[in-house]
Amino acid sequence: MRKGLLWIGIAILSVAFFILFHRTQDSQVQVKVFRTNLMQEIIHFDPRIADDSVSLQMSSLLFAGLTTLDKGKVELDLAQFYSLSQDQKTYQFVLKESSWSDGSLITAEDFEQSWKQYIQEGFPASLKEMVSMIQHVKVLDEKTLEIQLHYPVAYFLQLLAHPTLFPVHQTMRASRQITPLSIVCSGPYTLIHNDLDKIVLKKNHYFHNRDGLTLDGIHFSKIRDAHTALALFEKGEFDWLGSPLSDLPLDALPQLRQKGLLKSHPLLDTRFLYFNTQEYPFNNVHVRRALTLAINRQAIIDDVLHNEDRPGLGYVPYAQKLEHWHPFFQDGDVIGAREHFKLALEELHLSAEEFPEITLSYNTSDQWRRVMQVIQEQWRQVLGIKVQIQQADWPIHMDKLRRGLYQVARCGRTADFNDSIAFLQQLLSFNAQNFCLWKNERYDEILRKAQMLSSEEERIAYYEQAEQILIDEMPLAPLIFPCAYTIQQDGVQGVEISPLYYAIFTHVQLDLFQKRSIEGP
Repeated sequence: MRKGLLWIGIAILSVAFFILFHRTQDSQVQVKVFRTNLMQEIIHFDPRIADDSVSLQMSSLLFAGLTTLDKGKVELDLAQFYSLSQDQKTYQFVLKESSWSDGSLITAEDFEQSWKQYIQEGFPASLKEMVSMIQHVKVLDEKTLEIQLHYPVAYFLQLLAHPTLFPVHQTMRASRQITPLSIVCSGPYTLIHNDLDKIVLKKNHYFHNRDGLTLDGIHFSKIRDAHTALALFEKGEFDWLGSPLSDLPLDALPQLRQKGLLKSHPLLDTRFLYFNTQEYPFNNVHVRRALTLAINRQAIIDDVLHNEDRPGLGYVPYAQKLEHWHPFFQDGDVIGAREHFKLALEELHLSAEEFPEITLSYNTSDQWRRVMQVIQEQWRQVLGIKVQIQQADWPIHMDKLRRGLYQVARCGRTADFNDSIAFLQQLLSFNAQNFCLWKNERYDEILRKAQMLSSEEERIAYYEQAEQILIDEMPLAPLIFPCAYTIQQDGVQGVEISPLYYAIFTHVQLDLFQKRSIEGP
């Protein structure tokens, strides 16, 4: 009898253990992990230094600021509330009770020290001009921060939602050599894995709005080939693909559109070619104008991109200006291009045959390889010049731009906030992101005046003058005003693409049909 009871007891314990074990296992693997692809490498993990789209995207997931943008509307994030002085130049922010991912308190001092380091001479931040309106930052107490501006700025609350003004933990402030896996985060996710094949983020359980997050983690594969990534999507191994994280194959876009899978998202974004204005022969304005006018953008969109992008016939994009937008020049202006090329040859004392071969640089991408090949052929046909195409991986390409080691190079600009100055200030003579090294005192003065104006109508008039100067001198060749293009599985809802070119995963809903783990693909 005792043996029978003993075996019954053992059996009950075994069943209980079995159930407990598998519940534990299920709790470990049945989590909401979002799977996507990241085509380019993260260059900077410090949000204050990040200035390219993929680094800024990662910063928006790992860090938080005083404000955030939700469907274009400014919302408070780490700030609980704020007050604004009557002259609209002094803000006081009171922080929420928020913690870093190591459990330590986020304080007003974290903001003050992060920003003081940001503006120090020699600190490698290229977006300093964006915060030039800040006169003084002061800690009033542990949770209260005062920000004084030189002049009122209508878009300042938007600006505070940009990663460059997110605070960083004292460990990052103490060393620039911090490794990605040691980052202490303030945002919705923390980084738990980073190698050549993947990046894995896990929900930050210290994040102040952790209960509002629908995902337990995000798994980024690092597949450089767009066709390979699409094949994996079709096998169900990715939940979502597209910009700004990775390209979709150009030749697959018509079929994806026909199937009803392709979604387009308008962007505050412009793509262009930089001219190195300090290097011969691009120090000649007629060379720059000839090359710009010779490009047929609509042909590139129709024959190569197969999408809904707009020809870039100005610098500030259509989505920014809307009813105020108008073309500044004619697309594919063969006659105008040849007239300027003739003037350039006269000023440079060259014959057409003597014009030097030029190098056109771009970051490794099937899409941009095809676009560069078309531009190469258009320049040959219209102007008779020889063009060499040169590619490099994204970090190398950006490094060459920053150091001025190029002749003509592909680049782009996404607005940091919803105002035309977000595009125009990049080309101020003293701006660290002025990679074309162009200088124009009149342009600088017009933008200085525009920034001081509270009237939007007056600012728009000044912006128009500045853009006309830019187009007259052509330190860059506008190409296209792009949309973001994405695809997603049937069980995925809630991915948002901000016009500021961020993929927002805060409200993603997943129908889970299989067990997943944070680390697994």
